[in-house]
Amino acid sequence: MRKTLNCSGYKNTISIYPWNRAYQQASENKNTLIYSIARLKEREHQFKWIGIIGYTESYLYKLKHRIDIKIEKLDDAKQYHLGLLKDDFVTQVLNNNGFIEHKNYSLYLDAKSKLPMLFDGRYELIEGNPQVMKIQARMQKFNFNELVKMYPIIKKQPLYLAMNIDSDRTIVTKLQNCLQQQL
Repeated sequence: MRKTLNCSGYKNTISIYPWNRAYQQASENKNTLIYSIARLKEREHQFKWIGIIGYTESYLYKLKHRIDIKIEKLDDAKQYHLGLLKDDFVTQVLNNNGFIEHKNYSLYLDAKSKLPMLFDGRYELIEGNPQVMKIQARMQKFNFNELVKMYPIIKKQPLYLAMNIDSDRTIVTKLQNCLQQQL
């Protein structure tokens, strides 16, 4: 990311925010970048898409002691209470598959909230990327071995660098060219 930004020659600052805030700022502020973001039909006209910067996968997780939770197909998860991140692409994917807020899931605003809420019993299932879940568990002092990966939601989702829809086209083109040079 830094190489792409430095290549562009534009003055820049990288800030780390909770997802919801980052998404809102990129949606509202001209010449603001966001990464990494999934390119979905619902988002297509909200951003200018710079390019693919990686891939992710996402699974449903439960606590190991919850032997009563069984999922053979995605619809089976509708009978359990899920915790999902507001404005996240996985939440949109589940909405597109018939999941309903307040009926099948509750939203959290910060990814750091999901593990404490799962371990406290407020959620029966959460979603996450295996590598990220392992890091979050370690950082928050939860035992990752108490989590069971249940069902794949997304197997290989491209993640993008994107920019506010009203951004300067010259900047967008320069960033696209710089990103291509990095590949």
